[in-house]
Amino acid sequence: QWLSCAGAPDASELVGPEAVHAKHLASIATGLARLRWSRFTAGRILRVLASVAPPLLAKARARDLSNLSWAFATLELRSFDSVLMAIAREAVVQIHDFTEQNLSNTCWAYAKLGLRHDPLIKAIADETLRKLPQFSAQGLTNTLWGFATMVIKGEECLGETAWQLICALLEEIMKRLPECTTQELSNSSWACCRLGVRHDGFMAAIAKEGMHKLPDYTCQDLSNTSMAFAKPNIQNIEFLKGLAHYAGRKIRQFEAREVSNTTWSLTIMGPGIVGPDWLDPALDHFLELIDKGAYDGWELVQIANACWPQRADLQHWARLEQAFYKKIFARIVDVLRQIIGRNDGLAGMALPALEAERPTTEVPQQKLLSAGPATHGSLSGGGRPARLSPLDSARGAAQRLIDEIQVDFLGPFYTRMALRELGLLDPQDQRGCTAFGQNNMQEPCSSPAWGDRARQAVSDAMDQLRAELPFMWFDRFGPHERRVISWIAFRLEVEVTCSAGRATEALAEDGRITGFSLDEHRAMDKRGEETFARLEAQWTKEHREILFTVQDIRKGQEWLQGLFAQHDRAGHTERQAMVELIMEVMCAIRRLQRQQCDEIG
Repeated sequence: QWLSCAGAPDASELVGPEAVHAKHLASIATGLARLRWSRFTAGRILRVLASVAPPLLAKARARDLSNLSWAFATLELRSFDSVLMAIAREAVVQIHDFTEQNLSNTCWAYAKLGLRHDPLIKAIADETLRKLPQFSAQGLTNTLWGFATMVIKGEECLGETAWQLICALLEEIMKRLPECTTQELSNSSWACCRLGVRHDGFMAAIAKEGMHKLPDYTCQDLSNTSMAFAKPNIQNIEFLKGLAHYAGRKIRQFEAREVSNTTWSLTIMGPGIVGPDWLDPALDHFLELIDKGAYDGWELVQIANACWPQRADLQHWARLEQAFYKKIFARIVDVLRQIIGRNDGLAGMALPALEAERPTTEVPQQKLLSAGPATHGSLSGGGRPARLSPLDSARGAAQRLIDEIQVDFLGPFYTRMALRELGLLDPQDQRGCTAFGQNNMQEPCSSPAWGDRARQAVSDAMDQLRAELPFMWFDRFGPHERRVISWIAFRLEVEVTCSAGRATEALAEDGRITGFSLDEHRAMDKRGEETFARLEAQWTKEHREILFTVQDIRKGQEWLQGLFAQHDRAGHTERQAMVELIMEVMCAIRRLQRQQCDEIG
């Protein structure tokens, strides 16, 4: 009753023991967090606390704000966004009064809850730089982990601050590594990987310190550290073998995610780290977890691809392959087969009207859709939803399966085999004609000529990309997005039919590189402008007629409704390649339509 009085209209006039202040709320929340008590009576108290807190925050101290956010994160309370956003806004105002512990705790709390408030991130980053020498080893590693988890790399406005902060944090942590626990060592190396930072000196120091503490590494420490070295391809063989040794000893305690990540990491680093004597026990344990249902689909895909090169020597390969085929491959191929042939056609490709020819009363534009499953406006506009087309229905079924099994990739070899089964592979490419069974132990066929050209072009582009990156490879979008590139080539025949007859045009591209773009991450009114400007400059240089607009770019992005499990791949290189291809087809159709109109006229 005393706490609920804080929400009364005249509560601010109360004095003495009846008054409720922000420090009281922080003390109550902190006490409950230390007791790990958030249910029953404690839950009711926390709900009242969250409802009365916002108007009291203006008079809160910096440590009260930090303690409140820490308590909510410790109790993993993810349904109190309004009060946490109010805390974030007040924290930005008082950020100069935050101690190093307040800064690291607040950063950790918002990362733990997955709640993002960009002004707070920027304020914490700036203040952390000013107070870095005051941080403890735990504070440094918690802050680094927090910024990596909140993905500061995702915001252009944080780019320079993020660069300075990460550099400074790594240099400071290197001085304090002997004070770090195994979890702090693991979290720091993982954070580097997550942020797209390659700092060989820091990782070498982690490996040196880690060698002394390897017996104390937990399963999660071993798994995360293996991934942190594998993704940026940091070859510290002695430390990797140490990780493999202790992971092998504890493999029966690993969760499926940890088995899969560790196996992938240690096998991708090349031969000599782990062999069949390590892999077979790992697979045996992983298969037991599959039988119990304690796994996600992507973990099975990852471990199957990781073990592929050594499959002939693995005792448990046949069981793993059978599980992968039954639970993943066959189901994915089946739903993709349902999509093929259910094409609605390429509507809306008529020649764009000139400004002067446009009617004075234009129909409002549809809301642009982001990459991902279709969003039908009828579902939010009231009334009966429109009936789904066969294509949308088939795509929806595929997305539901992908959500269920959490798989949106099959790996290079199995993707090739899936494309073959779907009839989408070059008939001249005879590699991997048999994906499953005893006949898959040999790979006698070489890749087609276009495959060799593609590999060489990608290799040259990657060499150029590495040369242009700074020494730490800092990248706001991480190692798995911007540093992935595509090679696209095509031979297409575009056909247009009307009353005047049939007209065709051949489109050909012998091969070119496409890269990651920020375009689909822009605000809706800016989306498409970057891609349009780039293609406009490229086509002008090649003396090609431009028959597409920014609206066409946006329409193409909307059409590419990808199937995804964990993120929508907006801006990824393969989507950029497909947008460019759509513009080629659009222009070809409009040229043919214009040609037919001229002939009729």
